[in-house]
Amino acid sequence: MLVRELTAQAKIELEERNFQREALSEAELGELVDLAGGVAAVISPRNAAVKAAGWSKDPPDRDTFVAAAAGDNKMIRRPILVVGSTVVVGNDEAGIRAALASIS
Repeated sequence: MLVRELTAQAKIELEERNFQREALSEAELGELVDLAGGVAAVISPRNAAVKAAGWSKDPPDRDTFVAAAAGDNKMIRRPILVVGSTVVVGNDEAGIRAALASIS
């Protein structure tokens, strides 16, 4: 996983959370969506429920997504790196490196 590799290279300790085992609350999901810049930034377009709802191409409003994702955290794209108020979703190497640089 790119996030683990880059944090190890930077000698930065990473606090991990498997949100399939420890689900994100609606409040946490709402904050994540807000920090990431909207639903489109965090939605997992390959998720079956997301596809079935037609949200891959036309994401729902924030509150609809938060309520749905609270019941199925697999709707959230992974990995998610949160550094302060910066959120990097997916394996965006440049974004991950920039976020990590802000703490080293």
